[in-house]
Amino acid sequence: MGYQSVSNELVHLTENEAIGFLRQESGFATKAIHSGYRPEQLLCRSIVAPIYMSTSVSSASLSQNDNKGNELQNTENPTRIILEQTLAALDNGKYALVFPSGTAGQSCLMAMLKAGDSILCGNNIYTGTIELFRETGVDIGLEVDFVDMTKPDEVRKALKSNTKMVWVETPSNPMMLITDIKTIADIVHKESNAIVVVDNTPSSCYFQRPLDFGADVVSYSITKFMNGHNDVVMGSISTNSKELYEKIKFTQQITGIWPSPFDCALVIRSLKTLALRMERHSLNALLIAKFLEHHSRVSGVLHPALATHPQHKLALSQCYGHGGSLCFYIKDAKLDETKRFLKHLKVFMWADSLGGCESLAQAPLLWFVVPTSFSDEEVHDLGFLENLIRLSCGLEDPEILIEDLNQALNAL
Repeated sequence: MGYQSVSNELVHLTENEAIGFLRQESGFATKAIHSGYRPEQLLCRSIVAPIYMSTSVSSASLSQNDNKGNELQNTENPTRIILEQTLAALDNGKYALVFPSGTAGQSCLMAMLKAGDSILCGNNIYTGTIELFRETGVDIGLEVDFVDMTKPDEVRKALKSNTKMVWVETPSNPMMLITDIKTIADIVHKESNAIVVVDNTPSSCYFQRPLDFGADVVSYSITKFMNGHNDVVMGSISTNSKELYEKIKFTQQITGIWPSPFDCALVIRSLKTLALRMERHSLNALLIAKFLEHHSRVSGVLHPALATHPQHKLALSQCYGHGGSLCFYIKDAKLDETKRFLKHLKVFMWADSLGGCESLAQAPLLWFVVPTSFSDEEVHDLGFLENLIRLSCGLEDPEILIEDLNQALNAL
């Protein structure tokens, strides 16, 4: 089937299917551009917030009372504060903190727990999170249990008296599974004292805002869609709880894990185009997903906007759309054929990341994104097979991306 005939059909399907998602709230793009900073805050009235590189704050006076707490002022940075205020606004939250990486933010959350506490974690999420909890967490005396978060009854049964944190990632990376945030939050808050943390990296705050559905904390790898240019490594958390915010902030201050002001300025820049970028990521991913559904060399496509996705209706009820990630299986392919497919790609680049302007492709079994602490049987049951491909659909022309995938598949 030629590309042109497929593309016309896909555009029609896209317009119909996009109606099902939640309606995006008015004013998101304006908040992304204007939250956190206004020109009248400075005498120079610069439109773009300055980058404050100073590592120390001058005392206002020599009075001990005037300078009480000044030791903490030295850990603050105006550029970072502007970014944090913007992120909090975009998540419909009151507070946000940024970190040198997503894992650094997760580590700060984990540091709030003590030996003997338990984390209940999704079993099909980002490998780095699984390894952090299963290796480092266990080393410091934490218990870690894994459960299928798409099954609320299993989550309820897995809660223990010492469960203090429930970690959700939805959509999951890379398998695109959807967890019912509100149902899980209601169960956890009713039956335990645990906090619910949602890793919202695959959607960004443009397409999903977990705090609105009862999550206590939202976690991001800002490196991905939120920054979106493959040039900054950063993480963040958002919350409406002053108590949680102060606990996490204290841990951050005494451990000194902050991103640089320059990186913060780059992310402030990137957030101004978040709404535009996410719309293009979403469109490209859906066009590609529909194309792959029709291709004879593809046996399955994992994309929450497709009616064939097992949690399609749930995705429509808690998301404003879907980001640029998807997975598919090359029909009857072994690892050698999977490698051959990747080698034939001309526009998609081989790389282990997602959310940037450039389109990327990877085979999870080749890129070490499969948890090393899981058995081969567990890995297989989670869907990590030799013919699995993950795509991060960038901002290029969709017809060129589709043609690239088409020629690589037809070369097999």
